[in-house]
Amino acid sequence: MEILFISHKYPPATGGMEKFSYELISGVQQHIKVHKVVYDGKESRVMWFLNLRRRVDDLIKRHPCIKLIHLNDGLMTYFCLWLKKKYKLPVVATLHGLDVVFPLPYYQKKDHAPV
Repeated sequence: MEILFISHKYPPATGGMEKFSYELISGVQQHIKVHKVVYDGKESRVMWFLNLRRRVDDLIKRHPCIKLIHLNDGLMTYFCLWLKKKYKLPVVATLHGLDVVFPLPYYQKKDHAPV
């Protein structure tokens, strides 16, 4: 089994979500083959998001053994709604802090699993 991790929170940036993404990917990598599309700060965040679909498409095309896609947070689920439909792969996401408790009625009614 191979997993694709997609994260816009990753070192060299520092913070709790960046540390979590790094530790999760590093830990899983000790057990199975891992692929990742992560924001590394080498381009603007806007450009990273604009190029995300192409990068993911290219990676999945090169590695057809990918059987699961993990998104680093709730925000990524909205940028990656197309994934499950296009690839018919399970897509999971980790929800953090405000992803779970943000007091916006529309947001609270969402399933938190739009992909």
